[in-house]
Amino acid sequence: YASEQKKNPRHWFLGIPANRDYDFVTLICNQDARQQPHVFVIPKHFFQPFWQNLSRNGKQVKFNVVGQFLAVPGGSQVDMSKYLNRLEILKT
Repeated sequence: YASEQKKNPRHWFLGIPANRDYDFVTLICNQDARQQPHVFVIPKHFFQPFWQNLSRNGKQVKFNVVGQFLAVPGGSQVDMSKYLNRLEILKT
């Protein structure tokens, strides 16, 4: 869970423990109290190709979300829009 940065609208930084194996990752990006948060339910096959390239801080992997894109170090942005509010993925 992360709140939107006031100086960078539609920009969130989220961290999860790096020493685990995930089937999916859920990123909850809160815009403000008046709006529904963006909830991205991302399956492993989506994030696995660039998992090792994501930034680390101590024992955490950092997800840098810009709008509906995941910013991957090195300059690329990966579209996550097809995983927005895909809560049914959590039921599998």
